[in-house]
Amino acid sequence: MLYNRFAAIALFLYFSSFSALAVEIEEKYYESALESMSSGDVDSAYIHLKNALSENANHVPSKILMGKLLYAKGFFTPALEELYEAEQLGADSNLTAVTIASSLLVLKSYDRILDIDVTPFKKSVAFEIYLIKSSAQHQSALPKEAIKFLDKANEIQPNSLRVLQSYASHYLYVSEFDNANKYIQMALMKYGETPQTLHLQGQLAYRQKDIPSAIKFFEKAHQLAKSNPIVMRSLASTYMESGDNIKALDIAEQIVNKTPGDPYAKLLLGQLRARNNQSELAKQVFDELLASLTLLPEEIMQSSDELQFVNAFASYLNQDYEVAAKALTSYLSINPDSMKALALLADTYIKIETPKEALSLLDRRQSMVVQNIPLSVTLCNLYIENNRSFKCDKVLQQAEAIHGEQATFDFIRIKSYMERERFDEALTVFDATFSDAKDETLILLGIQLKMQTGLFSDALKDIKNLYQHSSNITKVKLIEAHALLKSGRAKEAKLLTESVITGNGFHEEGIALHAEILLELGEYKEALMLAKELYDVDPSITYTLLLAEAAFKSGNHSEAITILEDAKENTLGSIALSGLLLDIYLQTEELEKALTEVDNLLKINRLDEKALVAKANISSQLGQFEKAQSTLNILYGMWNENPRLLVKLSQMQKTASDLSGAEKSLNEAKALAPESVTVALEQAKLKLELNQLAGLQDDIKALQSKAPRSAEVQILAGNYYNAVDKKELAFEAYTQAFTLNPHSSKNAAYLYKSAWSKSTQAKFESLISSYIQKNSSAYFHKRLLADFYVTQKSYEKAKPLYEELINVENLYDKATVFNNLASIVAPNDLQKAVSYAEQAHTLSPKSPEILDTYGWLLFQQGNYDDALPYLRKAYSFNAVDPNIMYHLGAVLAKQGKNAQAKIELSNALASDSPFDSRKEAKRLLESL
Repeated sequence: MLYNRFAAIALFLYFSSFSALAVEIEEKYYESALESMSSGDVDSAYIHLKNALSENANHVPSKILMGKLLYAKGFFTPALEELYEAEQLGADSNLTAVTIASSLLVLKSYDRILDIDVTPFKKSVAFEIYLIKSSAQHQSALPKEAIKFLDKANEIQPNSLRVLQSYASHYLYVSEFDNANKYIQMALMKYGETPQTLHLQGQLAYRQKDIPSAIKFFEKAHQLAKSNPIVMRSLASTYMESGDNIKALDIAEQIVNKTPGDPYAKLLLGQLRARNNQSELAKQVFDELLASLTLLPEEIMQSSDELQFVNAFASYLNQDYEVAAKALTSYLSINPDSMKALALLADTYIKIETPKEALSLLDRRQSMVVQNIPLSVTLCNLYIENNRSFKCDKVLQQAEAIHGEQATFDFIRIKSYMERERFDEALTVFDATFSDAKDETLILLGIQLKMQTGLFSDALKDIKNLYQHSSNITKVKLIEAHALLKSGRAKEAKLLTESVITGNGFHEEGIALHAEILLELGEYKEALMLAKELYDVDPSITYTLLLAEAAFKSGNHSEAITILEDAKENTLGSIALSGLLLDIYLQTEELEKALTEVDNLLKINRLDEKALVAKANISSQLGQFEKAQSTLNILYGMWNENPRLLVKLSQMQKTASDLSGAEKSLNEAKALAPESVTVALEQAKLKLELNQLAGLQDDIKALQSKAPRSAEVQILAGNYYNAVDKKELAFEAYTQAFTLNPHSSKNAAYLYKSAWSKSTQAKFESLISSYIQKNSSAYFHKRLLADFYVTQKSYEKAKPLYEELINVENLYDKATVFNNLASIVAPNDLQKAVSYAEQAHTLSPKSPEILDTYGWLLFQQGNYDDALPYLRKAYSFNAVDPNIMYHLGAVLAKQGKNAQAKIELSNALASDSPFDSRKEAKRLLESL
C-alpha cells in the first residue's frame, strides 16, 4: 500500500530482531492460543501465550491477548502491565483500551479512567469507554456528571440493553430511585431478565432497605451467571447484612478462587473469616494484603541529655562540633528563644557540612530569624543553596520591615532571583542598587545579568571596559568569549579561547569553554576529545556534564546516559545532572524516563521551571490535559509579569487545550508590551484557532505591514484564508512564505497541502522542482515532491526520487520511502518489491502500514503462512484500517480458516473508511 508522508503514520524505535525460525514459532503458539480461546480452554491458551512470549517478549498480538486473558482470570494488575507494554510497543489502543479501563475500574483508579481520551477510538470502543467513564465519574466530587458519559454512549447505541442498565445504575448511585426503577423496567420489558438487570433490581432493593428482596434478586442473578464476581460480591455483602455469615463466607471463597488477584475480594474474605471466628485464617489473608503494600516510616524526633550552654560554647570554640551540636540542640529545647544558641547551632551544622540541618533549624524559627540581619542572610543563602529560593522572598520582606532597606538584602535578593532564572527582576534590582559599583565582583555580576537577559551588546561594552581595570586579562578574555558564544558569535569566541589555550598551557577553564564552543560549531569529535581530557583530570560535575553532552551530540547516546547515571549515584540531588538527563530523554522521546527526572528535579525544588515546563509538555503529549493545565497554572504564577514568558506560556496552554488560558496570557502580555509584533502574531493565531474571524483580516494586514519579511505572518495569512474558504488567496500567502524562506520544511509543507487545483498543483511542482535543482541536498523537499507525485498517481515521476532518497544516509522516515517504492514497483517486479518492503520492515518493524505492505506482497507471492504473522501484527497496531482487515481476511481464507476470515472481511466492509479493494472484499466474503 502507498502511504503519504502527511498521513497519520506512527513511527516507533524497535531494538530487537528475531530469526525467521523464532517468528514462525511465536506465531504458531499465538494461533494455537486463539484456537484454545475459541474452544473455551483458557488454561491452554495461557500456556500457548507464555510460550509465544518466551520466544519473543515483544510479540504484540500475544501481549494483547495475554492482557485480556489475565483480566478474565481476575489478575488485573498483571493484565494492565501486559496491555501497557503492548501499547508502548505500538499496539492499537482500540484493541487494549476497554480491558485497560475495565481493569482500572476494578482497581479503583478512577482518575486514570477519566483522563482517557476517547476521540481516537472507533465507535464500538468509544461506547464501552463512555460506560466505564460514567462508573468512574461516580467516584468523583461530582457524581451526577456521569450522565454526560451515558448520553454520549446512548448517541452511539440508542436504548441498547447496556445503555438502559447503565442509566439505571447511574440513578441508583445518585439515589434517584424512581428514575433507576424506570430504566430497570424498560430493560426488563425490552430484553427480559438478564443477570445484570436482576443485579440492578437487587441493588435497588438493597438501597431501599428491602434485604430479603435484594437477596432474592442477587441469588437469581447468581444462578444465571455463576462466575460473575460483581454479582457474587453483592450477594456476599447482602448475606453479611442479613447476618448469614456462613453463606457470605462461602461466596467470598468462591470469588477469591475465581479472581485471586483481586485485593478487594481478599479484604472481604478476611473480614468474613474474622466474623466467623477464623482469626488465624483471617490474619493470613490480611498478611498477604499487607505484604503487597509499601509502608512509609514515620519520622522520630531524637533528643540527648541536657548540658549547660557554656559547655556547648566551649565545645564549639574547641572545634568539637559534633558535641557542640548535641549540646546546643538540648539547650535550645529548653531555651527556645535564645538567639545566640540558634545562630551558633546553625553555624555548627554548616561547619560539619550538614547545611540541610541548618536550613531545617532556621526554617522552623523564621519569625525569630528575621529579627537578626546575619541570620536572615544565612537562612536565605541556605534556601538558595537548597533550591528553595522562593522562600527567601518572605524572609527578606519581613527583615526589611524590621531593619529597613539594606544593600546586603538586595544582593541576596539578586542571588535568589538568579537561582530561579528570574534574570529580568535580578537586573532591575542590580541597576537600582549597584549600577555605579567599582568592585570587580559586582561588575562581573552585572555583566552576567545582562548576558542572561539578552543584552549582549551592553555586556560586551562592560567587558571591554573591564580590560582596562582587571589584572587578570585571561579571565576577561574567557568572559568575553562566553558572551560572544551566547550572542551567537561562536567563531569569534573560538579565536579568543584558542589564544587562551595557546598562551596558558593546560588551562582547564579555557579548554572547557573551548569545548563548549566546538559543540556549538558542530565540531563534536574534537569537543569530545577535550571533554575526556578534562574529565580524566577532574571528574567533577561540570566536566561530567560537558563529557555527557559531547558524547550525546557525537551520537553516543547510551554512553552519555551511563556517564550521567553513574555520576548521579555519587551525587545525590544534582539539578544539573538530572537536568541534562531530562534533555536527553526528551530528545530521544523516552517520556517515562523523562518524567522520572522531572520528579527528581521537583523533589529538589518544587518550582523548578525546567521541570515544570517538561512536565506540562509531556502531560500534553500524553493527552493528560488536566495535569498539564495544573502545571501551567503554577508557571503562570511565576511568569505573569514577563511578556516573553507569557507568550511561551500561551503556546504551551494551547498545546494543553487550554485556549481560554492562552487568551488570558496573551492579553496580559499585550498589556505589558503593547507594541510587540510577537504578541500580536500569537493573538492573531489564537483568534484563528478560536474561530474569532471578525476583524482578523485587518489584524493580519497590520502585521504584514509591520513585518513584511516575516514568513510566519504569511503562514498565518494562508491559514486565515483557508478558514474563510479563499483557497487561491491561501495558496498565494503560502507561496509568499515559501519565497521568503524556501529552506523551511514547514513552509514547503504548507505549500504542498494547499496545492488543491490543477493550477496550484502545477505551481507547487514548479516551485519545488526549481528549488531542488538549486539545492541537491534538499531531501525533505525531494521527499515532498515524490509524495506529491504519489497523490497524483504519477508513479513514474515519484520512482526516481524515491530511488535517490533510499541512498541518503540518516534520512528521516526512510522506511516509508522503501514502503512506497515497494508498492510502486510491485506490478512490474514483485521480487524487488518484496525486497524493498523487507528493508522498510527492518527500519520500522512496528509500522502497521509497512507490515501490511510486506504481508500483502508475500500473499501475492503465494507465501500465505509467511504473510499471516505480518498482517496479524499490522492489525494489532491499527485495528481500524479496512485495507488491513481485508488483507488479513484474504490470507485466512487461503489457509482455510473461513470463520476467522468472515469476521475480518465483514469488519472491513462495515468500515466507514473508503478502501480500493471493497469490491474484492465483498466478492471474497460471498464466496466463503
